Amino acid sequence: IEGARGPYGRTVLREGGSIIEPLPGDQVTLGRTRQANTVNNIRALLNSSNGASVGLTFYYGASRDNGTLIAGPVTVTDRQSGQIIPLLYDVPADYFIWFVVSSVTGIVNELLLFPEE
Repeated sequence: IEGARGPYGRTVLREGGSIIEPLPGDQVTLGRTRQANTVNNIRALLNSSNGASVGLTFYYGASRDNGTLIAGPVTVTDRQSGQIIPLLYDVPADYFIWFVVSSVTGIVNELLLFPEE
């Protein structure tokens, strides 16, 4: 996992990514740390109908079976410039970082995530 440098190494999300038609229960791995890392903020944006939203919860853990909460639930509603999800958290080496879609309201065609420097 590579990205901009933080005090504990590199950030998790280097480039943006998207999820087409997210559904409650979807789990997406953002990466696995090779060394201890500081997870930085993520900008989230919806390609959706008016009034739509997506709930997200972020975790880290040595395995995907059991994780420590980083942030959430966070409700994403922004369709224009994106909203910042604060994830400033120190994550040990060799840990997964992922999020779970906890809710979807309205018609959401795509959820976009980008690193926020």
